[in-house]
Amino acid sequence: MGRAGRGAVWALMMVFTAAIGQRFGPPATVAAQEISSPIVVTWQTSDGGTFRTIVEDLDAIARISDALAGDGIAGVPIGTLLDGDGGVNAPHAWHLENVTIADMTIELCDGTPAMIDADLDTWLTSVGSFCPWSAVVIAAEPLAPVVDPTAPPVEPEPSPVPDISPCADDAGSDEPVVVTFETGDPGDSDTFQAVLTDPQSIARAQNEVALGIDCGFPNGLLIAAEGERNAPHAWELSGATYTDMAIEACSARASEVDANLDYWLGYGRYCPWSAQAIAIDPLAPVADPTATPAPAPTDLPVLPPADGAAPVQPVPEITPEQSGGALPAPVQGAAPHATAQPVAALPNTGAGGATMSGAGHGWWLIGAVAFAICSLPRSGVRFPVGELVPGRRRSP
Repeated sequence: MGRAGRGAVWALMMVFTAAIGQRFGPPATVAAQEISSPIVVTWQTSDGGTFRTIVEDLDAIARISDALAGDGIAGVPIGTLLDGDGGVNAPHAWHLENVTIADMTIELCDGTPAMIDADLDTWLTSVGSFCPWSAVVIAAEPLAPVVDPTAPPVEPEPSPVPDISPCADDAGSDEPVVVTFETGDPGDSDTFQAVLTDPQSIARAQNEVALGIDCGFPNGLLIAAEGERNAPHAWELSGATYTDMAIEACSARASEVDANLDYWLGYGRYCPWSAQAIAIDPLAPVADPTATPAPAPTDLPVLPPADGAAPVQPVPEITPEQSGGALPAPVQGAAPHATAQPVAALPNTGAGGATMSGAGHGWWLIGAVAFAICSLPRSGVRFPVGELVPGRRRSP
C-alpha cells in the first residue's frame, strides 16, 4: 500500500475514533460502588427492544451505577451469546454471559434483541456474541439466588431463644399486697413495709422473694402516717412502684428516714437503692376507728302463742338479789332448768263443771308436790307417780 493508501486508512481511523468519542464520550470513571455484585441489568436498544443480563464485573457495575445516576449511557455491553434465557432474559430464548462494558467493539456483534430473535441460529453459530452499540441502562437490581428444584430443602436456622430476665415486667397479681423491704447491708439492715398495687411491680417483688435476686427498688411519695401499715415507723410510702433508676437524693435506709423525718417529709420522695423484698403478704383491710359498732340485741324474743291464747312474754332469769338469797346451784350432770314461765290459772271446777271443793284443792296441792319431786335430779330414788285429774279421784 502506498503512502496515499496509508493516509486514507489513517484518515478513516481518525473519523471512526471521533465518531466513537462523540457517541460514547470519554471513558467513565469508576465511581464508588453503590450496587453490590452480582446484579441484573435491564438494557434498551434504539428500536425500543429490551433484554436483561447478569453483570458481575465490578468495573462494569460501577459504570452502570454512574449511568443510572446520569443519562443511562454506560458504554457498550458485550458478552458471550448462549442458548436459553439464562433465568433472567425471558421471553427471549438466549442470554449473555461474562458481560463487560466496552468503549469500542467490532460492528459484527452490533444489533438489537429483535434481530437475534429472528435469526437465533445464525447468531449462535456465526457471531457468538452480542454488543448492541445503542444500548442504555434503564434498571438494575441485585441478583436473586436461584433455587435448585432438585436440591434438598434447607432446614432453617433455629431462632435464638430470647434472653428473658427473671425480673421481666410480667403481669403479677391484680390484688394489692404488702411487701416487707430490707434496707442497708447484710448484717446491718432495717426494714419497712409498703403497699404495691401495680401488677408489674408485684411480679418483680415476687421474683425477688422467690429467687433472692435484685429486680430494682421501690420508688414513691413519702407521707406521714402512723398505723399498722408501716409500724413502728411514723411514715409510709404512697403509690410505690418498682424502678431501675432514680436520683441518689431520694435513697436512704429506713432508719435514716426515722432519724430525719422532718427533712424527708419536706423532700417528699423515697427510693432506697438497697431495698430488697423479703416477704409478701395480702393486704388486710384496716378497721375504721371512727365507725360506730353495731348494737348488741337486747330485746328478748316473744314466744309464739298457743292456738287461741294471748302471746306469752318471756320472763327474765331471776338473780339472787331479786330472790333475796342465793339460788341453788345445778346438780352435776343434771339438765339445765328451763326458764320459768307463767302458768295460766286453771278453772277451779270439778266434774260436771262444778266448783272444786276443799278436797279438790287438796288434790291440787298433792299434784304440785309430786310435780316438784319429779323435777328434781334423779339419783337412784324412785317415786310412784300417778295421773292427776282435777276434781276427781281415779282408781288405780
